[in-house]
Amino acid sequence: MSRLLASTVCGMMVLAIAMPVLAFSFAPLGKPFIGAGKMNFAGAGFDLHCNAVFTGETDAAGGARIDGVGFSGGFLGTCRGVHPLGLPWRVRAAGPRGVVISSVHVDAPLVGECEGHDVPAAIDDQGMIRFGQIPLPPKCKVAGGSLTTRPMVTIVGS
Repeated sequence: MSRLLASTVCGMMVLAIAMPVLAFSFAPLGKPFIGAGKMNFAGAGFDLHCNAVFTGETDAAGGARIDGVGFSGGFLGTCRGVHPLGLPWRVRAAGPRGVVISSVHVDAPLVGECEGHDVPAAIDDQGMIRFGQIPLPPKCKVAGGSLTTRPMVTIVGS
């Protein structure tokens, strides 16, 4: 009986070790999407509260990219002067709720240049992407925000 138990335990350990690591991807695959909502920037003693629209596409492998970004609103329309640089920005699923937008780079009036850094965010089951306080050296930071994706983009595990 103890040999049977030992064999079973060893077999389960081999299976656990041999199982692939859970991979995460975006769904739906290969579809264009729009993310619309608010994105705020801060730096040099100023805060910009902007309306934001991101356009992009998920790819067949489960990754995504952001091809276009537009900003509007803000005090006296200052957010129209926020310019995205280095598009497209790559996006990857970093867990069951985690998203990382790579090499985010913007030039923002009053705040300054926010150079190409990765911006982590969270995504929920309804396709809402939420940003926290993320430093973008040398001069500014993302100071929160949220975008609703349409069609709804979510993360799935495989």
